[in-house]
Amino acid sequence: MDHPEQPSSLIHAMEGERERMLKMVQQEYIRYLYFREGLSIREINRRTGHHRETIRRYLEGPRFKYERKARPQYPVLGPYLDVIDEWLTKDQSAPKKQRHTARRIFERLCAEYGFEGGESTVRDYVRRRRQELGLKEVYLPLQFRPGESMQVDWGEVVVFDESRECEVKVPMFAARLAYSTDMFVRVYPHSRMEAFLDGLRRSFEHFGGVPKEIVLDNTRTAVKRFIGWDGREETDAFLSFRTYYVVRSRFCNPGSGHEKGLVENLVGYARRNLLVPVPRVRSIDAQGLEPLNEQLLQGALASRSKRRGNSTDTVGALYEEERAILHRLPERPYDCATRVLALVDSCARVRFETNLYSVPYLHAGSKVELKVYVDRIDVVADGRVVATHMRSYGRYGQFIELDHYLEVLARKPGGLNHFRGWQNHRLPSCYENLLAAMLQAGRNVKEFIDVLLLRRDHEDPARVDEAVTKSLVRNCPHLEAIRQLVAHTSQSDITGEPAEVPEALRTYRVAPPDVSCYQQLITKGVGR
Repeated sequence: MDHPEQPSSLIHAMEGERERMLKMVQQEYIRYLYFREGLSIREINRRTGHHRETIRRYLEGPRFKYERKARPQYPVLGPYLDVIDEWLTKDQSAPKKQRHTARRIFERLCAEYGFEGGESTVRDYVRRRRQELGLKEVYLPLQFRPGESMQVDWGEVVVFDESRECEVKVPMFAARLAYSTDMFVRVYPHSRMEAFLDGLRRSFEHFGGVPKEIVLDNTRTAVKRFIGWDGREETDAFLSFRTYYVVRSRFCNPGSGHEKGLVENLVGYARRNLLVPVPRVRSIDAQGLEPLNEQLLQGALASRSKRRGNSTDTVGALYEEERAILHRLPERPYDCATRVLALVDSCARVRFETNLYSVPYLHAGSKVELKVYVDRIDVVADGRVVATHMRSYGRYGQFIELDHYLEVLARKPGGLNHFRGWQNHRLPSCYENLLAAMLQAGRNVKEFIDVLLLRRDHEDPARVDEAVTKSLVRNCPHLEAIRQLVAHTSQSDITGEPAEVPEALRTYRVAPPDVSCYQQLITKGVGR
């Protein structure tokens, strides 16, 4: 018996029902693989051929409220799970802003353990291990023109101070060009005015030019006081700096650090990518931090090879475009010093903070100006620098230069042995040997002081050092011998050119003199 012909509407309905049932079966199978078997989305995609977005949509179906029971499987990452767990555990005692990110963990696995898996697998595992929840604030997407803006900020980082054998926090200056996102970071012993200005100057020099404006917080080094709702009176030092480099300032609203989000992110980026694990420094003064700053500079230069955000261009390519727009640097850099008046005491010392620094004895009892830099202190008197000391960040130290007191020692030679400047001198060892040899030979201390004066006032002190060494070898340890050796060394350095004799002088002959007249004098002398 023949079956009656089915209406077309019924056929379409049956096909729709089959398609719906097929999707239900596919959805059930995908959710089974994910929640029961513990397979990742990547593995389900490989097995079923469904797009990852389709798989995610099936997993988020509103009709299903299952919780995943099985532990996700990580066949490639499995051998490294204990290593990751150890890092995450140690992060609990590390500074909050210098802990591992998923990307940093992935980079370390590749570099230190030869991991060959994907970054998304590491991210998935780290996210599940941390179980982080939180609300995200929505921000406006911004766009900047080349050379328009530079954002600056201070952050804190933790370093291990080998001189103290402990971890300490030090300030980090961060600057970022808003268009190219090229960066500059540098750590300092403090964040006072001289460090703030030094960081701005170095960032301009690093970028190769000056932007139109600086975006920054209402830091005390830049803002003296608020005027009205949005007005600000800038500090004299910051205003002078801005005027010198012809750059505007734009301050964020109080408590609105997100208005300079690029540099806020830079502080965190530097902590996570350039300062993990916690770096070790010799000390936290300018000299001790210099190796770390060189490391940070190399990290900033290396970041130019990375792609900028969602752009197809690298940071370096955009930076080269922006550098051509930046205002050129002045011929001479700004003098980033804090100026302080000080009184020289009767021992020819000035006090800054809790430390004492020596000046030439002639300035005892007078007022001088201190130009305080991050790394040194210049003492200015009568419009010129009369002494320079490396700046100390310790407390209650005395930094005495022997050369500042030589004339006083010449009048009081008996005080040399206990003089702090002699006990902590930086002279070559030959001078201690010279003093011992002079005393053994019956010479006095004043003569030794005269040798030190000769060295201080000579245009090339190394030449005097060489003469002192020679005098000891030749067993003539006294002032006049050293002076002769210095003079001889000076003359021996002068190499004369052979003189040319004119042709007329070469052929000229002088007749020998007649000495017979002198014979008469001899004869008369004998007769008498």
